[in-house]
Amino acid sequence: MSRYSATAQTHVGMKRTNNEDAFSLREDLGLYLVADGMGGHSCGEVASRIATEEVVRFYLQKVSSTESTWPYDYNPIQSFEANRLRMAIASANDHIQAHAAEHAESRGMGTTVVALHLHEDRAILAHVGDSRG
Repeated sequence: MSRYSATAQTHVGMKRTNNEDAFSLREDLGLYLVADGMGGHSCGEVASRIATEEVVRFYLQKVSSTESTWPYDYNPIQSFEANRLRMAIASANDHIQAHAAEHAESRGMGTTVVALHLHEDRAILAHVGDSRG
């Protein structure tokens, strides 16, 4: 049994008709994400969905050591798990940019991300944009 439990819920809010938020709670991975699509921009809900799905996909890959092939420069000052989370978010950004380049209606889309990875006795927290953890 996990020492932690998590729940999530989103709400469209009072000003918009479209909910641009996405989240993923993966207790099996110790990974908890919230992505807030950029309000007023095109396809914020697409960007937030891509972000959460890509971070989870990255975590599901079998990356097991610093000698693994990493898609970005490995920072030896950071822990393995911090590098993993940073690279998962960078990979999500690449996927969002690629989607926007391929779909004209998505140009300018974006999202914030807040991510928490619980691993053994550590908590790694990352955030991009104006959403804070």
